[in-house]
Amino acid sequence: MFIVLPAEPPWMAIGVPRLLFDSGFNPGPEIDPNQLAAFPSLHAATPALFAFFAYQRRQRAWMLFAAQTLLIAITVVYFGEHYVLDIIAGVTLAFFCVRMSSMVDVDMAARAVARKVKKSVDTLLERP
Repeated sequence: MFIVLPAEPPWMAIGVPRLLFDSGFNPGPEIDPNQLAAFPSLHAATPALFAFFAYQRRQRAWMLFAAQTLLIAITVVYFGEHYVLDIIAGVTLAFFCVRMSSMVDVDMAARAVARKVKKSVDTLLERP
């Protein structure tokens, strides 16, 4: 997505100060290699993905991941790394990934892999 639609984060686009970096915090020489990777926010998408999967499986951990998503969203907006729209797009992306994964027939995929493995093993065993 970043290659197709590069987006400047707020600190770059409108000059919002980067609180950690501008204050002298230096986590390393090459910590920010892709400065245009702002849309959608994978900071928000990753814990949201875990929250949606946990919710789908009726596990209580979804609340922890949802809280983490909210805290990360607030933090990255506050620090000027993402716009609110980036967060919404990231969470939406996570939701659609979970929905798409639920459409995959796991048994069918497992059978296809098993057939390929069996064919490979049979081929190896046939060799003199």
